[in-house]
Amino acid sequence: EFDAPVLFNTVKPYRGDSDTATSPSLWCLHEWERLAVEASSPALRLVCQVAVLATWLSLRAVHFVGATVLPSSTESSVQLNLAKDKDGSTNVWVGCDAAGLCGVFSWWVELVAAATGRGYLVPSIAVSVPDDPLSGEVSLGDSPIDSRGMVLLYRVAFALVGISPSMQA
Repeated sequence: EFDAPVLFNTVKPYRGDSDTATSPSLWCLHEWERLAVEASSPALRLVCQVAVLATWLSLRAVHFVGATVLPSSTESSVQLNLAKDKDGSTNVWVGCDAAGLCGVFSWWVELVAAATGRGYLVPSIAVSVPDDPLSGEVSLGDSPIDSRGMVLLYRVAFALVGISPSMQA
């Protein structure tokens, strides 16, 4: 497992310390990297891209609320500004190579362009059937994601790799 407890403080059963959080496995990360390119819709691809970034950068859901892409990012370098960190710090720099288990993040340049255009990294997400997110429509909105949206995003991300919301709980 990676040191990226992505469900920490997003799903009620996981509230608490890091020992009660769920971290993605290598298998989850590999699948998210693959689906970041191959998923059937832009919304599902973005969900996987965020899950990949969360894992490689060891970020929690809270970090993506208000996050932006830094102008210093390149096609081979992920560089983000986090609006806030878990300890209350603001404007925190994080970065990593734009490559993972499956190779170069071919989606990174497109994500940078979209995020730069809208002014924030992750747009809001809507799920038509929250209890079974893959049975309905998953769509992206025109505003920045909030904490509630991050809960939905991770429910979808884990559902995409076969971990249902009931299994997540």
